[in-house]
Amino acid sequence: MGSPQGPIFRGPEFDKREIRPHRNWLEKVGGFIAARTAQEKGALITVFGSFSLALLLSLTQCSHVSTENAVLKHDTQNMAAKIREQDTTILTLATEKASLANQAAVAASIPLHVPSIISNLDNILATEPTNRQQLLSLLYSVEALTNALAEATARPTFDLFINDIKITNDTVLDLNKSRILYIRVVNTSLVSIEQLTVRFYAAIDMQPTNLIADGWALGPQMSQVIDGHWPDTPMANVWIWRADSLVSPNAPNYNGAYNVNSLKISTNYHSPVLEAGILVYAARSMGVNHKVTLRF
Repeated sequence: MGSPQGPIFRGPEFDKREIRPHRNWLEKVGGFIAARTAQEKGALITVFGSFSLALLLSLTQCSHVSTENAVLKHDTQNMAAKIREQDTTILTLATEKASLANQAAVAASIPLHVPSIISNLDNILATEPTNRQQLLSLLYSVEALTNALAEATARPTFDLFINDIKITNDTVLDLNKSRILYIRVVNTSLVSIEQLTVRFYAAIDMQPTNLIADGWALGPQMSQVIDGHWPDTPMANVWIWRADSLVSPNAPNYNGAYNVNSLKISTNYHSPVLEAGILVYAARSMGVNHKVTLRF
């Protein structure tokens, strides 16, 4: 019995293309060369060797070119930096040259002005006494005008003392030993105080018969404004005193103090405490109001 011709099993699934293992390009080239004759193999090896040598030479040349390009780029950058440095140096030298040229021009012009300078000096020396007197007179006039303007625009300021105690707002004074108020105004500014005025006001229960105020004038009674209207009922009685002369400034050789006529609370005022106020003002000054509490 002979060997079977062809495969034992045949069917549709065996009619497909034969599946071969995948090969890379080196295996393909090797297979291609192996299938050639000895003469063809030698020729192929020669061609492949020449191609490989040419490729190696080309890669080497490209490497040299890349290196040369890097060196050239570095040299170009160095050259640009040197050019910029030279430009800066040239600009500095040009500026210095222009400055020296200006100085030289000024120095060259000095001899031309010497005769005029000497002539002007002669005129100044010849008329020096007259010029000096005129200058001093002008300076004195300017100083006097400056002082007058400063004094005219300055605001006088002052402090208030009662019984040698400086009065501030809400000061409490103990009058159990003496009911006399010795009032003094001190000028704390460098200008004279004109039309110095002092107002003493106390609650309405403090009647004129309760206060001995020689040199003071009884003024209109005070009322407190409520909702923009003056009520008919007065709130306090007022006594007014005015200075009859200027109050000197607080400067050297001046004490800047002015004694105001004293006030005395009569013993017929029986309340142990009196809430009062003192308002001090003058021409060109701001009024200063102090609330004080008097204890008996």
